[in-house]
This record gives sequence, structure tokens and C-alpha cells, in this order.
Amino acid sequence: MRNLNINKGYKTYSINEDETNVITVKTTDFTIIDRLTKVKGNIAKIVKQMESIRDDAEAEVYLDALSEADAKVKAELDAVFDSPVSKAVFGDMNCLSFAGGQPVALNFLEAIIPEIEKDLNEEHNAAAEKIGKYTEAAKQFK
Repeated sequence: MRNLNINKGYKTYSINEDETNVITVKTTDFTIIDRLTKVKGNIAKIVKQMESIRDDAEAEVYLDALSEADAKVKAELDAVFDSPVSKAVFGDMNCLSFAGGQPVALNFLEAIIPEIEKDLNEEHNAAAEKIGKYTEAAKQFK
């Protein structure tokens, strides 16, 4: 069978400089920034919910809610990236655990969003250059 190799803009990133622990992301997908913005807002809402539950609930109820919230956020992140990134990024850690004053899930987003924005800009510039070549060539036929 014949095969077509299509560049879909995938980039591979190692997590915390561990070359055996990687994620693959379609960084040039125009809709990814919108999806990332939405999931970032959802994480903030979930953290606020967890804070209110923590203050009012028994420890067991709070821990169950944290586990459910962790699973929900990981599923949302995997959906955003159309790839099972959560296992590579968080391992067995609850992604709502705090590090550096905020949930690790937000730390991940703050690390990956600038990379995606950079890739989108590079692709935009490359596309503008290629399109410019075609439009210049087309001017010859007027």
C-alpha cells in the first residue's frame, strides 16, 4: 500500500530533561490556544472549588474530591492535546498538587504555551514566505 507522509506540525518535548519521558504535541493547530485558555480557566475554577470543599468537608470527602478533580483535569488536558500527555507530565502525582505556589497543571501550561506560541509564529512566517513566492510567480501571468 502506498503511504502519504503529511507534516501535521507535531513537536516532541522531553519532560524535565528526561529523554525517556516525552510528549508529542500538534503545536501549530490553530485551535490549541483556545483550548488551552479554556482548560486553564477550568483548572482555576476547580482549584477554587477544592478550597471551599477543604474548608467544609471531612478529610475523606476532600481527598475523594481531589482525586475526582485530578482525573477531570488530566482528561481535559489529554483532550486539549489529543494525546495522553498527563501520564508523561504528571506520572501518578495529582496534577492539582502545588509547586511554586500554584497547581502543577498550571505550571505545565505556563511551560508549554510559550512554546506553542513560538511554533505558531514560526509557521505563520514560513507560510507567509511560501505564499509570497506563489503570488509573485502568479503576477507573471497577468
